[in-house]
Amino acid sequence: MSGWPDMFPSLALLVLSLAASLPTTKRQAAGDPPFTLDPTDMEKRLDCGNVALDAVTDPVLLIPGTGKTGPQSFGPNYIKLCVTAPCTISAPRQMLEDVQENAEHIAFSINRLSTAAGKPVKMMSWSQGGLAAQWAL
Repeated sequence: MSGWPDMFPSLALLVLSLAASLPTTKRQAAGDPPFTLDPTDMEKRLDCGNVALDAVTDPVLLIPGTGKTGPQSFGPNYIKLCVTAPCTISAPRQMLEDVQENAEHIAFSINRLSTAAGKPVKMMSWSQGGLAAQWAL
């Protein structure tokens, strides 16, 4: 099994690429509960690099794990490999807040991006980001 460590980065990239290509989210429905956190603050925590939020046409949301911001988690790796400009979320205190508040930041980001693009948002997460994303959905 000596080749496994050498194959891991390629395998991880393949899995992440496939996961990011799956449309998984929709816009907020009329019956969804209202947001309890400040929308202005939540929008500030959504970063699409050099692309304005309203100019995103193929939304991909990258959700970090515990103790990281979006750019810290994905900047050195996945963001460099993306063809489209992905968006990252950086929840307060690097995902160390209550999971319900982290999920609200994610739900807001999904709704904001899907409304701007007029289509579902693709998401990729890891660690606690996966749990918070499931809570948001």
